[in-house]
Amino acid sequence: MIIIAVAQGAAKLVDAKSVEFKETPAHSTFDWHNDPTPQYVIQDWLGYTAQTFPGSKFIPPILGMFVFVYGGLVFIRGARGELARHEPGMMTLFSLGIMAALGTSVAGTFGVFDIDVWWELTSLITIMLLGHWLEMPAI
Repeated sequence: MIIIAVAQGAAKLVDAKSVEFKETPAHSTFDWHNDPTPQYVIQDWLGYTAQTFPGSKFIPPILGMFVFVYGGLVFIRGARGELARHEPGMMTLFSLGIMAALGTSVAGTFGVFDIDVWWELTSLITIMLLGHWLEMPAI
């Protein structure tokens, strides 16, 4: 079996004889698994490190809010229609997901949580918009 191992910032394929899964007790931390976020993995693959400057931590929230307002409101409007007809569907489900991701990211930006999912939020909205665009000729 071949797996991808990430050690000291470098990813490489290694031959593995087994894979071990660890169970984490309730209310404990995940100290044993340091999973890099996707943006850092891509930066590592490209050998690029983004420069930081005062206020640079607000770039993902600004771009994420732009994508949410421009692309996400399409799904929220669709969910409003579904809920008005008492027929919740995929627009409702997707809207719930992107609103939860938005709330979590905003809270993470201001230090309430130690996580932000701006990358995932914008990727999800972009992929769903692409899917809707591809479906339009079929309707």
